[in-house]
Amino acid sequence: MIASTAGSLMATDRSVVVLDLTSHDVAEDLMRLVSSTGQQVPCFRFPTLLSIVDLFHELEPEAVGRVIADAFAVLPGRSGSAEIRRRDEAIVRTVARLIGGPLTFRRLAAGVRVLQRLSESGAGSAQIDGALSLEQQLALSRVSHEFGRTPQEIDELTFLVDTFEMLAGNDGRRHFDAPPPADEEPTVRPAGGQWRLGLTVFTAPIYNNDSGASARILLYRFMEDLRYGKPHETDDLIIVAGVDRLGRDVLDEFSQHAHNAKVRTMFLHQHVPPLEDAQRMLNTAGSVTLLMGTSNALQARAAVDLIGAEYRFVLSQETQNTSESLGSSQDETIGQAHTESTDQQRGRSFQFGLRHGERLPIFTRNSGSSRGTARTSQWARTRGTSETTEHGTSITTSRVFEPGVEPVEIETLPRTAFIALNKVHFREAVMGDCDPGICRDPRAVDPQPERPRR
Repeated sequence: MIASTAGSLMATDRSVVVLDLTSHDVAEDLMRLVSSTGQQVPCFRFPTLLSIVDLFHELEPEAVGRVIADAFAVLPGRSGSAEIRRRDEAIVRTVARLIGGPLTFRRLAAGVRVLQRLSESGAGSAQIDGALSLEQQLALSRVSHEFGRTPQEIDELTFLVDTFEMLAGNDGRRHFDAPPPADEEPTVRPAGGQWRLGLTVFTAPIYNNDSGASARILLYRFMEDLRYGKPHETDDLIIVAGVDRLGRDVLDEFSQHAHNAKVRTMFLHQHVPPLEDAQRMLNTAGSVTLLMGTSNALQARAAVDLIGAEYRFVLSQETQNTSESLGSSQDETIGQAHTESTDQQRGRSFQFGLRHGERLPIFTRNSGSSRGTARTSQWARTRGTSETTEHGTSITTSRVFEPGVEPVEIETLPRTAFIALNKVHFREAVMGDCDPGICRDPRAVDPQPERPRR
């Protein structure tokens, strides 16, 4: 990622600075790439070169006090209170003003020892001998009564002495019986300051025996330049690799000063920050966040949470009903009905009467009979067949809110691939690849013409 991003700026008149706070030399490929073009790449390794690099060159005593006080305030185990920071700044500012340059940590430790009122003891004189002149020691002795008046100030003086000696390589408060070697004096200065045309690399592993003090001093040294240094006329780039232990407040402050100085900033995290930190630092408006692959399932889940969720219409349910009814029925009714009825009637009638005017009897006799027979026959047959087949399918689609990327996609990304969250143009997450070999592909886009300098 560093080689592909910063390497594309080497053809222009820009300053590219890499602050490598890791222990993996992440800028090595970029240095090899730039060196192959014949350009010189200054590389300063801390804390090894702290004693011979004039890190505070051209800084006023007030600026030196701010840089060291800010850096020590965020060290592990420090409370970071405003009172402690104010006290550190006052001590360092006073020592820097009275001893003058070059301001090495060895000379700063000797100056604080004078304020600690140990210069009269044998051990104190031996350690200060050769680091400060007699005039400088006398000047510090005149103001020593202003410091160390409370137990808190005494503890702070001791902390500063121990830290400065550790940074200078004086473990265990080693006594100086002879003047320091010449190579401990500041003989190396970054050409053109910290910002020179081309590439400059500073490495200061945050995991070392100084608890990351040199890394934080280097970071705040650049922050001081961004706040009060010369304005940048071009879009310079500063890459800070390994910022996981710096804290979101430090990164917010650094990015704000870089934005005001028109310097583009690129922070490289080894791990995805916690959710509350990621929401504040990453994937914000005006920034581009690149997520690369990880084999850690928890880190992949954190990356998915950072990418966010989206609304999608998905097939949530599908139901298929199939019913088949095959029936065959046959009804047959055979019937025969036979009805026979016989009706027989017989009747007789007699009539007796007197004829009118005559008394002769009248006798009438009638006789009749009838007989009938009826027969009825019925026959019926019925047959029927039926078949039925039914098929049914039901599909339900619903609108759901789900992650835009699955964790397994993060875990299976190639080494050079990444997912870009571009909040500059408010686009969705897209896939990308930072393999420098892509430029050899005939389908690669031609580079943009160089912009004229302002």
